[in-house]
Parts: sequence; structure tokens; C-alpha cells
Amino acid sequence: MNIDMIRCKDCGNEDPIIPRMNELMSVLALAVIKKPCPLNGKEVRFLRKFLRMTAEQFAAYVDVTRHHVSKWENGADRIGDQSDRLIRAVALCLGDNLKGHIEEIVRAFPDIEETIRAIQYQIDAETKEVQYI
Repeated sequence: MNIDMIRCKDCGNEDPIIPRMNELMSVLALAVIKKPCPLNGKEVRFLRKFLRMTAEQFAAYVDVTRHHVSKWENGADRIGDQSDRLIRAVALCLGDNLKGHIEEIVRAFPDIEETIRAIQYQIDAETKEVQYI
């Protein structure tokens, strides 16, 4: 909301100009990592890309094959509980501007629900507080 748009004079395509993009990506990554239920494939892909890693590089950190990462990201294979937490921990440790949240999030690992469910993120731009709906 309330962002500037840039419009192509030739084709009329409009794209948003998103201020403080790196900060926004860090806030979104933190919201995904703090999610109170298991990660899904789209979230794993987002975290991997946030870390600027290929599937092969990411797989080395979580001790699986790149094919396993691909199956997770495409929803063909369930992400196990241990892998879920390891993915979150790797993203926290290696992600830009996230290290300050390590203790808070790791202490919340036992509270991650077992049930996989759809969840929406609502982020307050001013306070960067996240609500899960």
C-alpha cells in the first residue's frame, strides 16, 4: 500500500518501486522462520533464495541431496520435523540481519505445532510485528 509505481511507456506494464527491499526480505524471512507450524515447500524455496543459494548448496547445509530439496520445494515430499528445524536454524544463522533472533526462535522450537496448515502472514510495516492468521 502507498508505494510508487513505474510504468513502461511502450507496453503500459506497471511495476512497484519497493523501498528498503533488503529490509523487507529480512522481515519476511523472519516471519517464515517464526511460523508456529511446519514449513511448506514454498517457504523452503523462499528461505533458500533469501540465502542466495542453489538447491545443491542448500542441500549441503541440511545434509540431503538437491533432489530432496527439489521434492520439498515442489510439495512432492514432506519436510521432516528435524529438517524443518535445521532449515530454520540455517536461515537464522546465515541470513542477513537475522542473527539477533537466534535465541528467541530456537527457544520456540518445542512449540512448533505438528499439524501442517495453510497460514497467512500479516506484517505491520511500522513495528515489523507479525501475526499468523
